Amino acid sequence: MDTLKSTVSVVCISDTHNSTPIVPPGDILIHAGDLTERGTPDELRSAVQWVASLPHPVKIVVAGNHDKSLDKKFCDRELLNHCEIDWAAAGIIYLEHSATEITVRQRSFTVFGSPFTPEYGNWAFQYPQAKLLPARAHEVWASIPSQADILRIRDVRPILHVFGHVHGGRGVETLRWDPAAKASRWMTSKLLSKILSPRQLFPGRGIPPGGRGHSLLVNASIQSGQRGAALNEPVIVDI
Repeated sequence: MDTLKSTVSVVCISDTHNSTPIVPPGDILIHAGDLTERGTPDELRSAVQWVASLPHPVKIVVAGNHDKSLDKKFCDRELLNHCEIDWAAAGIIYLEHSATEITVRQRSFTVFGSPFTPEYGNWAFQYPQAKLLPARAHEVWASIPSQADILRIRDVRPILHVFGHVHGGRGVETLRWDPAAKASRWMTSKLLSKILSPRQLFPGRGIPPGGRGHSLLVNASIQSGQRGAALNEPVIVDI
């Protein structure tokens, strides 16, 4: 990441499951998976059309386990129709265990996105749990670029890690990395209350980012953990 001081606003959402919530403006939009509920081609096309309509200059999408028809291997196995999306025409960057370099406000970021989750049930983009096939699980994550700024956690230690999947875990947490630890041991420096929204905790501004000494973890699930409850708000991070 460049060291220029201009602030870049990252709007984080996940687990919309066919809903189309109000999304505040920002420089970068990240949808961290589960655009749909059943993952049918019709659902996906509608979700992509909605994301494409949003005003953010940079829009990044990662699939989730519900987005079945984006997973070609899953579709071939289950005899389902694979959905071909022209992401470039929609003005969206789609990351499927891949990285991209983006430049916003004269600042450059490397973003890595992956749809994979440990196997549980018959869903898309799954890999065997580490306790069953440790080598295969390690292989999935071994290709993550170490210079990435926005991606997964642990060895890379990004400034921002955006995810979802577990609706009830929605929230924001800052991790400070212990440089003296031989393993990737970390100390929690701040756990934001799930009762308050990020805007209440940081009134009038976005959440401050992480850095190489610490990482900001954002579970941006729009769906709440309770059936029928109101949708959560997007999380805004100012980098």
